[in-house]
Amino acid sequence: MSTSPVEASCAHPVPLSGTLDARAPGYIVVFRAGVKTSAEAARIASVYGITSMDVLTLIPAFSATLDDDTRDRLRCEPSVSYVEYNSVAGPSTPPTTPSGW
Repeated sequence: MSTSPVEASCAHPVPLSGTLDARAPGYIVVFRAGVKTSAEAARIASVYGITSMDVLTLIPAFSATLDDDTRDRLRCEPSVSYVEYNSVAGPSTPPTTPSGW
């Protein structure tokens, strides 16, 4: 595994999906199958200077706020399967309570 950032101008960056949502800034970086999530997330944090990330357990991934350059470089990391914009689940406005409750 590399201990220095990769070039953002790689020939085949992994997909970037979703759209920017101001309510949930940041990205989810999903690792390829077989990658040891905690160890790889720690390596990436060290290499790219990411000081705050949440390592996910249900999928091999982490979420973090990244600048554009770091996001693009991570798309070229061999351990990364894809990157997607973070999002907010559920309705964008609070549901209304039916009358009579």
